[in-house]
Amino acid sequence: MADRTQQHNSLLTSEILLLQIPRAKFNADSWQICDEFMNFAVELISSTFVSLISSGYLFILEKERKPFKALNLTIWTNEKYLIKLQEKPREAEFTGWFEDKIFKQFTFSNSCYLDKIVYNVLNDILNKNHNHINPGKVFLLEIVKNQKLNILKFNQTTKWFSNYITIALNNNLETNFKKHQLRTDNLNLMDNEILFIKKTVKKQLNKFQNLD
Repeated sequence: MADRTQQHNSLLTSEILLLQIPRAKFNADSWQICDEFMNFAVELISSTFVSLISSGYLFILEKERKPFKALNLTIWTNEKYLIKLQEKPREAEFTGWFEDKIFKQFTFSNSCYLDKIVYNVLNDILNKNHNHINPGKVFLLEIVKNQKLNILKFNQTTKWFSNYITIALNNNLETNFKKHQLRTDNLNLMDNEILFIKKTVKKQLNKFQNLD
């Protein structure tokens, strides 16, 4: 179990990482190949899960591998992580908006598959809409709108066929934010586990994109 300070910080990973948002001004309805906002959304979501697992709130209970074979040869292997809720945040602990969404997935069971958790949380945040041009931007904007640390402020301008978002540092930052710094020096996950989490997140996020 990580120390309590590290745990507190892990509950705010998603909001602390907002400071690394790719650009301060963007069109919410645009997408491009190797889109930086899609990539950043995957990194932010993945880092949130990695942080919660590393700090002991969540736990990889089981890694299921099911090979698919043809003529005695393995064509591909379907892998799934079963995630267990190891510890709930205490009532006095300050938890990020996105982290709250994750913990609510364990309301009726203390274990759930990673892909299902990610999908259900995104389905909630993206309003069950699978036709976003850029779900990464929509997801990030929702975190900015609902952030608890009040790190960033935003302005939305709709003009002609453009939907521009401008994001800036909030001059009235809560002093509470200064206590929280994201630490990644005590991560206890292996590289292949982190990579699998990222692949799972990317696959689920892509389900909400429609470029037709």
